[in-house]
Formats: sequence, structure tokens, C-alpha cells
Amino acid sequence: MKEIIEIAELRKRFKLELDIMAEFFQTDDLKMAVLAPDNSAKIFSQSNSDFEKTIKKINLSNDVYKQIISADDFKTKTILSKYLDVFSSELNFFKVNAGGYIYLIYFPLNKEIKTHNSAALKLFRKQIKAVLDDIYRQEEIRDNLSQKNIENQSLKKEKYITASALDSVPGNISILDKEGNIVYTNSSWEEFAYQNGAVGENTGVNENYLEVCKKSAETGDLVSARAYNGILSVLNNEQDNFTMDYPCHSPTEKRWFRMYVSSFKGIGAYELMILHQNITKEIMAEKKSEEILNKLPAAILKFDSKNKLIYFNKKAMNLLDLNENNLGSRLNEIKIADQSADDFLDKLDYAAVNNKRINFRIYISQNGFNRYFNNYLVPEFEDGQLKTITSIIPEEMINKNPNQKIEKQRNHYLQLFNNFPEALVLLDIDERIINVNKKFSQLFEYEIDELKNQKLDDLIVPADQKKNGRELSHQVLTGARVEEKVYRINSQGEKLELNLKAFPVLLQNNQIGIYAIYKNINRD
Repeated sequence: MKEIIEIAELRKRFKLELDIMAEFFQTDDLKMAVLAPDNSAKIFSQSNSDFEKTIKKINLSNDVYKQIISADDFKTKTILSKYLDVFSSELNFFKVNAGGYIYLIYFPLNKEIKTHNSAALKLFRKQIKAVLDDIYRQEEIRDNLSQKNIENQSLKKEKYITASALDSVPGNISILDKEGNIVYTNSSWEEFAYQNGAVGENTGVNENYLEVCKKSAETGDLVSARAYNGILSVLNNEQDNFTMDYPCHSPTEKRWFRMYVSSFKGIGAYELMILHQNITKEIMAEKKSEEILNKLPAAILKFDSKNKLIYFNKKAMNLLDLNENNLGSRLNEIKIADQSADDFLDKLDYAAVNNKRINFRIYISQNGFNRYFNNYLVPEFEDGQLKTITSIIPEEMINKNPNQKIEKQRNHYLQLFNNFPEALVLLDIDERIINVNKKFSQLFEYEIDELKNQKLDDLIVPADQKKNGRELSHQVLTGARVEEKVYRINSQGEKLELNLKAFPVLLQNNQIGIYAIYKNINRD
């Protein structure tokens, strides 16, 4: 009966119970039928020296198991008489349900033996039931321990695989449990701690990272306060992830890091992952870009895909009286000057939905006066998803009084433009050609009249360079200066290797335009 009772020691114990029962009832023909839920039955004999060996197997009808499990003794005997002849004669028997099986203990009735009575059978039935329940309970404990061991081995393997993977990630990583205790750190985390003199102090395994942040926050450390609240929000399932940038300067260099906090469940006590990545190069590039944007004669604002303000330059700060508290908010200070019912957020939505650069008039109320400006919105997409929308507000108010010197200035400008020693083109905000000089006409073999009001990229940018062309234009229109080697084509389709310099310019109508200078690299 190994199929039913798995542990050999427990089978011996059960066999001993049957031996005692056979001796008490003075029978050498005590048998046991075990019915399984699949309507199969196996017959075992107590007198068999090899008790585990089945002496008979029976396939019952489909519903016999269900019938017997709820039947009384008379009905049980009637049902089994169809399969076992002994149940058609007089016999002593009782049934016990245990472990999902039905155990039937039976032997021939001998009225001359005083112990052959119902009271004795009831006592043994109770004893057999207790023994079987205890056996199955011990087997369940054994199985649970075995499963736990398998799970622990699997967990160790998962942790090893995870550790190997996390060690390859470029960044300092720690894993926290539900209480905020560090349960794992990758090699980069440990190396960074060592280099910064923090080994074993507040950063190692078994330290409570959440508590460290809390204590620092209580001393007035705003970065730690943000980190504490962000980690807590992910642990409490208030948000899936949290990100923040923060400075972490050393005595020898300025550094900035980005903290990512995300759920990391499914491996033991692992609950949450913290990743710190060095973003110093990114921040320095942003600062350089900010320097350029601050020099532009325009207020520059950037909004994310949810129309929330994420950047403004100094001119925008002064014009709109902004400060850091405005970051992450939607601006209400900018009013639309035309007669439409749209507000500024409507304009942002329109530019985003249509992936289109738009311009319109706005006014800003200050000291009881309305100051009117042009405003240009330039959406930027990445992999088909809106990344940012840049708002450009030239600092000159709309001038309704024409300047009498415009014509003279225009003539001087045209003279300088046409005599420029390299190929020069002036574009509007839609990248259409406003003007080109003679060098540009000669380089690309177009007549000047053929070029005006045409989209530059349609004429000189090869098909495989269109995306790059759009990206360069967007960079310039949002305040960057560009210089790099590019490939372009002339009117005959011939490929040219050129050096491109491009930068933003404020046009006479207060629109943002582009100056682009092309130099033939292969020219002698």
C-alpha cells in the first residue's frame, strides 16, 4: 500500500494496528479494501507477509466512490457485493474516510466468538480513524517541509540569478523588504559606499534605509525628506514608482544622481528596488543648454506630456514672476489675446495632438497693464510619444508703430547676407526658406527664386537623413546651437559631405527662425 501511505515507518505502524485487530477478533482472514476517488479499489491482506503487495485490483463504476462515501453500512454492503463476493455473506466490517480515500476493514463473522460484536467494531473503527488521520497529518508535514526545501533551493537560485543580473546594471542598487531593511546590495552599491567612506554604516545589508532617510529628514535634509516620502509611497502601494534627481558632491568633483524606486516583489522578502545612477554628464549638458537658452532674446518654457511646467529660463522667470514652486504646475498667468475661447492649456493640447508648431498672441497682466507678445509652441516627440512642448516668447512686445529705419536696416542686412563667404540660408519656424545667398544657390545648384518659401528638408535632405534633419531643426528652434558633419544632396541628386552650423534667430515679426551655414568639406 505504498501508493497510499508513503512513509515506510508509518505503514509499519498501520500494519501493527491491523495485527492487533486480527488477534483480538481471532481471525486470520482480515482484509482491507482502499477505494480511491478515481473509482478504483485495491485489496490488501493483513496475513500477507508482504503487506504492501496488493492481492486484488478492481475498477468500480463511475459513481461508486461518491455513493459509498455517504452511504450507511447496509447500503455500502449492498453496493460492494456486486464487486466482492464476501460482501454477499455475513461479515464484520467498518469504513473510515481519511486522506481522500475510503478504508474498508472486513473479516468473516463468527457468532461463537464473543468479541465479534458491534461495540468492539466501533472501538476499533475509532482507533483506526485516529491512526490514519495522524499518519496523513505526518505525511502532510513531511510534504510541506520537502516543498519548503524545494522553494528555498529555488529561492537561492532566483536570488543568485537576480544578483548576477543586478550586478550588470550600470548603477548602485539595493533591495529593501517591507520594513525598509536592506536585504541585498549589488557590487556597484558596495563599491560606491567604500569609495565614499560609508562601509557598514547606514548602507549595508540589514540596515534600515527608510529609517536612515527619516532621521536625516528630521535634521532638515530636504533631499532625504523627498527620498523618505517617495520610498514610503511605493512601499504603501500609493504609486508604482518614484524618481528624483539630487546633488551628491564630493570634495573633488560636483556630482548629481537620479534615484529610481520601484516595486520588486516575488523573490523571498524582496519588496522594493532602489537604483542610484550618476547623471552628472546629463546635468552638465542641461546646464550648458540652459546657459544658451538664457542668452536667447526670448522667454523659454518647457512642458511635459501632461502640460506641467518642467523648465523655464531666466527671462521667463522675470517675465512671468516664476520660481521653483511653479515647477510641476499648470500656468494660468499666460492669457490668449485673440477672440477665441481657448486658454493656454488648449493651445498646448492642440500642438500636441496635431504634432504641429503653432504661434498666437498672448498678453500678460502686470501692474494694471496688459503686455502683448507673440508665443510659439514647438512639440517634441520621441518614438511616437509626446516628450515635451517648448513655449518661446520673444522678449520684444508686439510693436504696432513701424520703425522708420527698417528699410535702411533691411538694405544693410541684405548686403551682409549676400556677401557672406559660405552657403547661408534663413528659415522660418516651419523650416521654409525665407532667403538664401549666392553661395547657397551655387552649392546646391538651385536658382534663388526656386528656393524661396520651399521646405528646405524636402530639397536637400536625403531620404535616409530625414529624421536626423527634423531632430536638428527641433534642437535649434528650442534654443540650441548645432554644429556637425551632415550629408545633403543638390538639385541633381548628387551627395555632398558638408559641415553644418545652425543657430536660432529672432526674425523681424518676432518669430523664431533658423540661420544655417553649410561648408563643403571636400572643397579645395
